[in-house]
Amino acid sequence: MRQDVGIVFQSYNLFPHLTIEQNIALAPCSVKRMAAAQAKELARKVLAQVGLEEKLHAYPEQLSGGQQQRAAIARSLAMQPKVMLFDEITSALDPELTGEVLKVIEQLAADGMTMVMVTHEMGFAKGIADRIVFMHRGKVHETGPASILTSPTTPELTQFVGTGNLKS
Repeated sequence: MRQDVGIVFQSYNLFPHLTIEQNIALAPCSVKRMAAAQAKELARKVLAQVGLEEKLHAYPEQLSGGQQQRAAIARSLAMQPKVMLFDEITSALDPELTGEVLKVIEQLAADGMTMVMVTHEMGFAKGIADRIVFMHRGKVHETGPASILTSPTTPELTQFVGTGNLKS
């Protein structure tokens, strides 16, 4: 089952001593026993999908935060998952870089990828989500279609969408 689920974390988790191509090809070679040449071609393909084909031979430190996050998405896509999990993937990025990453997520959604996303980007969630689950302090307070963000029924979600965050 783990091979069918891709995970992208907020802190990229790219290996700093490997090129982006090597970061992406590592799992297909080790886990799926893919030939190195095939994995390199796959790396080129998924990097093109996230708009980074020209960064194939760069190292993570040579990329901006948004580029690193897109490389991390490409690394996950290389395993050809059925479902993608995104954990606060834009929390460490400035607004411009956040936009770059969210465009990639929008394209994945348009291509039919099933995704579960933890995010504070409410406008983005509202525009892309089929279902919203609002949690606070480990408890589910409200679930439903994206319209719950404009018509919340719980005080917790009302406060969150009204102020942008919840008070402790």
